[in-house]
Amino acid sequence: MQEYVVGFRIFEGRSLQTEDGSPCDPFVVVECCDNVYQTETLTERNSLAPWNETCIWPKIEMYPKEFESSFIEFKVYARHWFTRNYLIGTASLQLSFINRRQNHLYARRLLNLRREDSTAIMGMLCVTVYVLLPGELAPNASLQVSDESADADAEENEDKEEEDNLQSTVLQTGIVALPGKPHYLRLNIHRVEDLQDVSYSVGPPSPYVTVEFGGCLVKTSTGKNVSQHTFNECLQIPVTTPVYEDTVIMKLWHYSWMSSDVLLAQGLMSFSELRSNSLPPKWFNLYGWSSDEVNDDTIINSGDPEPNVFRGRVLISGHVERLGQDDELQPAKSVPARSVAEPQMTQLSILTDIYMVAGVDARQCQVEVSFGSVKNVTKWVSYDTDSNSHDAVDSGDGEEQKTYGDERTGGQTYTFNEKNGRVEQLLVMTPENPECQPFVMINLYVQGRVQGPRRIAFAKCNLEDFPTYGPGDPSKPRFVPLELIPGYGSGSQASPSVLLAISWTKDLKEARSRSARKVVKPMVYVLRAYCFMARNINYKGIRRDVPGEHLGLKVSCAGMAQRTRAEQGPRVRWMQPLELRIVLSSDSRNEEPASEPILLTLWGGGAVTNFDIGKAVCVYSKLRLKNARAKWEPYHLMPQWIKLFGGPSGSCVAEVLIAFELLLAKHRHEPALEPKDMWPAPPPLFEKAKHFCSLRKATLHVSLLGLRDICPLPRLESIGSAGGKVHAAHPSVTVRVVSVVNADTDEMDPALRKALEEKLIFHFGDGATPEMGERHHWLSNAGSIGQECTNFEFLSAGKMRVLVPDAMEFQPYILIQVDEQPSSIGASLGYTPTTIGETLVGLPHLLPCCWLEGVSLQEPFEEQRPLIEKNLQAAIRNAQVRDKFRSATELELKMESERRQTNLDVVGEKRNALFSYNEEEAPFLDDQAMPKPLRLGQRRPQPHQLSTKLNMQREASFSPREGSRGTKGSGARPSLNGELEYHTSKPFKQDFWYRGLPLRRNHDIIDDMHSTKDWHFQAGEVFGFVKCSFKLVDGWEGEDKVAEGPDDEATAIEDVPPSIDEARESDQAKLKCSYNFDASLDKFAFDEKELYRKYRDPDEVPARIRVRMYFVKAVCMFGNGSEFADPFLHLELGKDIVVSMRNMAKPQTNTPEFYRVEERDIKMPEQARLEVTVKSVGSDFSLADPVIGGTVIDLEDRWHSTTWTNSVRNIPVESRSLYSSEHPGRNCGCIQMWVEMLDSAEAADTKASLLAEPPQAEIELRLVIWGASGVSMMAGDYTNVMVTTMLDCKEYGGEYGNPQSTDVHYNSKDGKAIFNWRMVYPRIKMPTWSCTLLISLYHHELVQDTFIGNVNLDLKKYMEKVSRNSDALIVGPNDVKIMSSSDAQDCVGSINMSMHVLSQPEADSKRAGIAREEPNEDPQLICPIEGRDWGTYLETFGFAWPDFGLWKKLIPLLLAGVVFLFTAVLMRQVGLF
Repeated sequence: MQEYVVGFRIFEGRSLQTEDGSPCDPFVVVECCDNVYQTETLTERNSLAPWNETCIWPKIEMYPKEFESSFIEFKVYARHWFTRNYLIGTASLQLSFINRRQNHLYARRLLNLRREDSTAIMGMLCVTVYVLLPGELAPNASLQVSDESADADAEENEDKEEEDNLQSTVLQTGIVALPGKPHYLRLNIHRVEDLQDVSYSVGPPSPYVTVEFGGCLVKTSTGKNVSQHTFNECLQIPVTTPVYEDTVIMKLWHYSWMSSDVLLAQGLMSFSELRSNSLPPKWFNLYGWSSDEVNDDTIINSGDPEPNVFRGRVLISGHVERLGQDDELQPAKSVPARSVAEPQMTQLSILTDIYMVAGVDARQCQVEVSFGSVKNVTKWVSYDTDSNSHDAVDSGDGEEQKTYGDERTGGQTYTFNEKNGRVEQLLVMTPENPECQPFVMINLYVQGRVQGPRRIAFAKCNLEDFPTYGPGDPSKPRFVPLELIPGYGSGSQASPSVLLAISWTKDLKEARSRSARKVVKPMVYVLRAYCFMARNINYKGIRRDVPGEHLGLKVSCAGMAQRTRAEQGPRVRWMQPLELRIVLSSDSRNEEPASEPILLTLWGGGAVTNFDIGKAVCVYSKLRLKNARAKWEPYHLMPQWIKLFGGPSGSCVAEVLIAFELLLAKHRHEPALEPKDMWPAPPPLFEKAKHFCSLRKATLHVSLLGLRDICPLPRLESIGSAGGKVHAAHPSVTVRVVSVVNADTDEMDPALRKALEEKLIFHFGDGATPEMGERHHWLSNAGSIGQECTNFEFLSAGKMRVLVPDAMEFQPYILIQVDEQPSSIGASLGYTPTTIGETLVGLPHLLPCCWLEGVSLQEPFEEQRPLIEKNLQAAIRNAQVRDKFRSATELELKMESERRQTNLDVVGEKRNALFSYNEEEAPFLDDQAMPKPLRLGQRRPQPHQLSTKLNMQREASFSPREGSRGTKGSGARPSLNGELEYHTSKPFKQDFWYRGLPLRRNHDIIDDMHSTKDWHFQAGEVFGFVKCSFKLVDGWEGEDKVAEGPDDEATAIEDVPPSIDEARESDQAKLKCSYNFDASLDKFAFDEKELYRKYRDPDEVPARIRVRMYFVKAVCMFGNGSEFADPFLHLELGKDIVVSMRNMAKPQTNTPEFYRVEERDIKMPEQARLEVTVKSVGSDFSLADPVIGGTVIDLEDRWHSTTWTNSVRNIPVESRSLYSSEHPGRNCGCIQMWVEMLDSAEAADTKASLLAEPPQAEIELRLVIWGASGVSMMAGDYTNVMVTTMLDCKEYGGEYGNPQSTDVHYNSKDGKAIFNWRMVYPRIKMPTWSCTLLISLYHHELVQDTFIGNVNLDLKKYMEKVSRNSDALIVGPNDVKIMSSSDAQDCVGSINMSMHVLSQPEADSKRAGIAREEPNEDPQLICPIEGRDWGTYLETFGFAWPDFGLWKKLIPLLLAGVVFLFTAVLMRQVGLF
C-alpha cells in the first residue's frame, strides 16, 4: 500500500435549494476512503453559506489500483431537528484526476450539487482540493486560494461595476448553471451468462448490476437464483461537462435477503473513451477469487493479488450521447434497452496434452484446463522417482555427462504419458473477437495421503497465443510458468511450471479424429546465465549500520540450479557465467526446445543459513544453431537490468543485470561456443568480436570543499565519554572510481593496472600552508536529527587516472568514503579507521561528449549539440530497469550483429563508442537529391537550428494580497514550486556545484537527490554530508596520445588563423568534458590556490554577512483530519543563533500566514546552515513542542553562486517542502520563503525587500434604512412593517450584534413605511473571505413576527475597495427589491436604503450612533411620526380612536397631570407627603 495525502478547503455554498424553498441550516459532510469530515452548521442560509473550513488527511492508505477509482465526495445537508436531515445535493471528484493536474489541485472550483433522483442543480459548492502521492510537493497557500478566472473577470469588468447601485450586489437566489454541455451516459446491460455458484450461498446467485458515475448510482432489476439472466436494460446517467472524473464503475452483485449483498465482480470504463468512441456489444469476462482459497486477510497481505477464478461474463454496449439545446436532462434511471446485433460467435474445440509438471512438492498432482465455464482435467499422476537423473538421458555425443557442479532444486517432477496427460477436448461457444474471449486457465491441483485435492497454482493464457490444430501435425509443447495461489507456501516457495501443448480448431471432425501428440524426447542442454551484478538492494530487514551483507544469485531451471559466489557491497558484482546442465524436451536437435522458465533468486548469506531475498522468472529459448553455411550463428551479449520481487507485499527488492545463452551440451566445448568474456577489455586487448565492451581512459578531477553535519560516532578509544560517542576530529576522505575491471588478468599493462588502484585520499588539515592558512572545523546543531554535529573545511583538489567501461549497463560510479582516523596513540595500539559513511555518485552525467557515437573532436561543438543530447538520453535509457526479462527478436538480433560488424571496420573516434542506436538505412537520394556515395564523409554538417519549445506550464506566482488586485505589468517577485537548489529552469537556474551528498552505509547510487525525501531528516540513515565537485576529461592528462581516426582527421592543418584555432581548442575542450560543464567552475574548483581564494579571501567572503529571511505562508499537514495546529517558526543558524517565535504562534490553523522578516549577521561558513522548523505549541503537560516539519538551506552554496549573485534583489519565492525525522519520506507541508544575503558593512545602505502582511485594516459599515414601499399586505388590509439585517462575516468584531432591527411602522395600508434608522457594524477586519448582508422584511405581531421575504447583498467588493485606497464610499440611496422565499420571481416589496463604508480611523473621527442615537450626524435622522402614534397602534387590535383634532396634542399633558395627582394622593395616604 501507498500513503496518499488529501486536503481540501470548503469556501462557500451558493443558491442552496431546500425541499420547501425556505432558508435552512446547512452543513457539509466530506467522505473519502473511510475518512469523514463535517463542517459547522450555519443557520438560516440559502443564497450564500460561507464555511471557509479546511481539512487535511495526511495518511490515506490505498493500493495504486484502488487509487485510480477512488473519489472524494461532498454532501450538503439541511439540518432537521426531529427528522432525518435533508440531502440538498452531492458532488464528487476523482482523486487520480486531481493528482494529474498542475500542482496536483483544483483551486476554488465551483461544483454543481445534484441529487440522485433529479437532474436539477440544487446549488453550488466552492472548494479547493489537492491530492499528493508520496514525496510530492504540497501546493502552497496562495495556490490553494487563487482563482485566476475570477481575478481575470474582475479585472476586466472593474470599470463596469455599478458602485452607485446596491441592487447590483444582490446575490441570486436562483441557480445559475455553470457553462457546459449536457450528455447522457448510456450503458446497455444485455445479459449475464455462466455465473458461478456463490460458495457461501445455496444455489446460483441472484445477480444485478450497478453503474456509478458523476455522483449517480443506477441498478438493474434482479434475477432470482440463476446462472444466466437477460436484463436488456439501459442504465442512463445524465452528465454535464466539464466533468471532474473519468472512471465509470460497473459492479455485478449477488442479492442476499438475510445479509448484505455480495460483490461478485467489478469493472472500470473510461468516460472520455466512451465519449470519443461508442462501445459496440461486447462480452466482458469476469474474474475474482474463491472464498475457499483466498480470504480478505490474504488479499490485503498479498498486495492486490491477481484474480484467478472465472465468475461469469456480461454482455455490454454503451455510448455517450450529446443533447441538443432544447433537450432537457432526465434523472438517472433504468430504461429498456434497444435491440442490438450481438457479437458473432463461433464453436471451437480446444485440444490439450500435458507432458510434465515441475517444481511441486506433493504426492500426486493433476492439471485442469478450462475455458470460461467449460473445464476438463487429466488423471492423477505421482512424482517421478528418477526424473532428475541426468545420467539416464543421452546427450547425443556418446560421452559421459558431468554435472558441472549443478545442484538439485526442491520440487519434484511429474511425467504424464499420452494416456494420463490427454485432456478431453473442450467444446465451447466463444466470440470471434479475441478481446471478448475468456482466458485459457491452467490450474494445478495436488493431494496427499491425508490431505484432499487442493488448487495451488494457476496460469492465465490467451487462446490466440496458441497455434491452430492441423491434422497429422500436432503442436509443439512449451513450458508455461504458473503463479502460486496467495497464501500457499512460504515466501521462498518456487513457482511450478507445466509442459503442455494446446491447439484449437473450428473443424469438429478434425477434433474427433485427434492424432497422437508430438513425440518429444529429453535432451541435455547447457544454459549459460551471465550474472553481472545487482543494484538498488532494499529488502525488509537489511542492515544499514554495517557493511553490506554477502549476496549471491541462484539460477534455477528444469530442476537444476547453480549459485554464484557471494559478494559484499551495496552494489554486488559477480561477473560470473553459470552453466546449468539441464534436460529439456524437443523433437529435433535443430529446433528450439521447450524451455522451462528460469528462476532467478537473490540470496543472502547468514551466520548459519542462507535466506532468499527476491525472485524473478525469465523465459529464454533462443538456441545456438548453425546457419546454411555450417557456421555457428553469432551470439552477442545483450544483458538487461530486471527487477526482483519479494517480501510480504511482493515489491521490488533488487535489480540484477543478466543475460542468457542456450546450446546443446555436446557442443559446449567447441571454440565458437565458448562463454563470452563478460569483463570490459583494456584498449590494447579489446576485440569487438570477443569482448562485450572496452575500457576508456579518462582523468577524474576532484574538488573537495569539506564535510558537513558529521554525526557523533562510537570510538573504542573514547571509553568514558558521555554515551560512548565523541565528535570526529581527524576525518579523511577517500575518492576512487569503482569500475568493472578484471584485475586478475595477466595480460593487462602495468600502467593500466596502476590506474585501477589509483585513489585520492584527503586528510583534514593536510592542505594547511603558510600561504593558505589552517583549515577550520566547527560544531553545529542539527535540529532535524536532534544531534550536535561536526563540520570540517578541506578546500582540497586532486586528479587521478581512471578506466571507465564504455557500456552504460555497467553504470560505473565514484565511491566517496569518509573515515575517522585513530589518534596516534590509538594507531599505535592497533585501532583501525572508523567508517563514518560513504556515498556513490553515478558517472552517466559526467561522461565526456566525445565518447558518444558520431561525435567528432574535429567538428564544432554547437553543431553536434543535438546529437550529443540525443545520445546521452539514449545512453541513460539503456541502463534503465525492466519489469521482466525480454528476449530479443530475430530482427533485433540481426540489427545488433550488423551494427557490431560495422563497428569492426570503423576507425577513429567512433570505434569505441559509449552507446550506439539503430537507425533506418539512409535512402540513396536525400532530401536535397544528393546521392549517397557523394555525401558520405564529403559534406560538412549543416548547423542545427534549435527550435524554442513552448513551455505550456505556467509557474505559479505569489498571489496578490487580499484586499488588493494586482495590476498588469507590475514587477512581482517570481516564485517557483520546490526548492531553489533543485531548480534547473527559469526563473532561476541554479549553479550550486557543491551541494551536500549524504553519507550513508550500505546504500546504492542516489538516482534523484530530490526524489521523495530530504536527507537532513533521515536520522540513523544519513551520517553527514560531503561537499565536492567533479570533472571527467577524456584521456589521461600528461600522456602523449597518438591521434586516432582517419588520416584526413589526424593531419594537421597549417596556416590556421589564431581566432579559428582558439575556437577549435575551445570546442575540443568542451567535447572532452561532460555535457554542459560550467566553465566558470573550472576556473577555481580544481586548483587548490584558487579554491582557497574563492572561499577564504576577504574580498570573496566578508567577515560578517547579513542574512535576511523572508517567511510568507505555510501549509501544515498536522494531526489527522480536523485537528489544527498552533504553528510557529523556529530558526537555527549554525550553533549559536537560535530564534524561536513561539510567542507569535498562529492559533488553530493549518495554513498560517507569517509575513515575517528576520535579519541576522553570520560568519561564513560556520553559521551557513539555516534550519527552518515549523512547530506547534504543545500542551501544558507536554515536554516539548511537537514538530510539524522543517527544511535545511545551505547558505554557503548560495553565497558563492553566480546566478544568485546576479539576482540577489529578485530572488524567487520558494515553496519548500517540510519534512520530519519522525516520519521519514513523508511530506509534512510546505513553506513559502526566500533568503537574501549581503555584506554586513553594506547592509545599512540596502533596505530589506518589502514583505508587507495584508493590512489588518478595519472597516465600519453603516446602513441607513430610509423606508419601504410595495410591501405585501399580511394581515388583511395592513402590515406592521419591520426590517432586520444580519451581517454574515467571520471577521466582524464590533460591539453591536450581528442581527439588528428597525422599529415598527404600524398599520401600513398602502405598503409604504418610513424608518430613518441606522445600522452600524464597526471593526470588520480585512482581509475577509466573505461579507454578506441578509436584509429581511417582517410583519410584526405580539406573539411572533411573520416572515415576508429577504435578500442577500454581497458587500465584499466594497470592503476591499475601501481597504485598498482608504477612501470612504457612499452608495445610494437605492431601492433594493425583496423577494419571496417561496417564489424567487415574486417581489414582496422594496427597501430604500443607503450604505456608508469607511475605514475605522475615519469612522472614529466621524462617529455615528446606532438607530437614532447620538451622535446623530452624517446624515441626521429624524424620528418619523407616521405609523408610531397610539391610534395607529391600537387600530391593529381593532380599536377606533376618536379624532380630537388639535386637542390630541394636549392628551399627553392631561395624562401626565392625572398621573401626578394620583401619585400625590397615594403618597399622602401613606404619610410620605
